[in-house]
Amino acid sequence: MICIPTWGNPSRDREEAALPNDRAGRLLIPQRGTARIEEQTMRQSTIPLDGVFNSPRYGMTYPEGWTLGLVLPWCVATARAYLPSPPERRAIGSRKTPFWLVLDYDLQAQVTDNNGVSPTGNFVALALVSTATRARGFRTQFRQLADEQGNGFALSPVPIDDVNSTGTAQRPLFFKHPYPMPNHLSLLNRTANKALSTDASAGRNVIQVCIYGVRDWGEVS
Repeated sequence: MICIPTWGNPSRDREEAALPNDRAGRLLIPQRGTARIEEQTMRQSTIPLDGVFNSPRYGMTYPEGWTLGLVLPWCVATARAYLPSPPERRAIGSRKTPFWLVLDYDLQAQVTDNNGVSPTGNFVALALVSTATRARGFRTQFRQLADEQGNGFALSPVPIDDVNSTGTAQRPLFFKHPYPMPNHLSLLNRTANKALSTDASAGRNVIQVCIYGVRDWGEVS
């Protein structure tokens, strides 16, 4: 995920006032859809800080942003459809540190196994990534054992192929809405190896599923 400047939908007067002029006084309109954005098209964000928090927490200040905010390098124009909104991102808070919850599997052909994680530090899940040593991949399913009200639920009715349920380090699967995970309440996972016994190494598949997110600063457990 990267943050680059681009343009949004402020009022016409505000937008024109923010654009640079040439020596003749004509507006220099940046070209949309270009990968390279010139320095003179950079503008500060016009999104007001009136989302979930009216002021930054812990006496800190929000960094200056850009009009569009966070974008994905492979879909700049449509990134808003895949990423959380600015109010949702601000709701996470500022005193957070990156953290990964990891599920490791070493499965023989057509074998299914269970694993789980128990988050701490008010962990908020933001994305899924995975790797597998066999090209056939795997199927995976998550289940929240219990929420803060004691109710359990599955995140999908059936296991899902890895290409549909997780991303890669190059293209993570970002959650459109951040998922706050209850402290010390297990998230269970069931993963099945799709490789066949006739595949290389008798279908053995080493799989890692990572839940990327953030948790409270200073958490050590």
